[in-house]
Amino acid sequence: MEKTRDRILEKRPFYGQILGFYTQVFQAQEESRPQGFIDPICIDSSMPEKKCTSAMPLIGPEEWGIDQNASARLLETICDIAATQTRELSETAIALKAAIADRRIDVKMLMDALLTSDDDVLSLIARTAGIHVHYLVMLTFLSIAPSIEIYAGRLAPCLENHPHEKGYCPVCGNSPDLFFLDENGNRHLKCCFCSHTWEMGRLGCVFCGNNDPDTRQYFFSPEEKEYRVDVCDQCHRYVKGVDTRHLDRPFVPKMEQVATLHLDIKAREAGYTSLTTKKL
Repeated sequence: MEKTRDRILEKRPFYGQILGFYTQVFQAQEESRPQGFIDPICIDSSMPEKKCTSAMPLIGPEEWGIDQNASARLLETICDIAATQTRELSETAIALKAAIADRRIDVKMLMDALLTSDDDVLSLIARTAGIHVHYLVMLTFLSIAPSIEIYAGRLAPCLENHPHEKGYCPVCGNSPDLFFLDENGNRHLKCCFCSHTWEMGRLGCVFCGNNDPDTRQYFFSPEEKEYRVDVCDQCHRYVKGVDTRHLDRPFVPKMEQVATLHLDIKAREAGYTSLTTKKL
């Protein structure tokens, strides 16, 4: 992870602060994984086929298995990391940690509200802590991400015999925030929520399936051959991509997502929007 960060910063040093923050966070997430305990997953053998046939994700928001204790510890660690960053993020992290410590905030309620997208509860908790709800969601999601990814990883084998060429995650139903091309040029999508990856054909808009070459295009910079942004003039959406055949560093999807924020800006300035979950 550090090697990937350093290679990116050689080309784009202006990402120094944000990559420094996320590298610490991602390392803390990895260290928290062995501590997590996730209940065994029991799914009826006929369920995957039924879900795929009905164009539904494997599980709903209320079905996620989260290690509350490990996630709470990680949230405290992430707040400590954030406290050393920019003034706004630092003040947010300190306020959130204090609100948890004096029990003005119930961490379980917070995590449950995030999983079920309960905006009213999230807004109430943010007001109680005196912080912006955007930062509350970001810090909380980073703390439960390891549990979500472990759970999604255990569910993935259930989908092995059920091809899924759709633009939403077959595990949780959320949208991709990144695609990547493998060594053979095949396109894979990465879920913005559970990080599950699945293969999808190269043709067609990820979101609406538009195959018209006149209304589908992509842009890239000769200076960043590993990156591209696919856009669609029919649904006006975009998705960022990484061509791993042009990478000179280990491929860490989360790091590449963070290191391409300038592409998000460019796409939005051109009038396109992403279709990622509001949890993020």
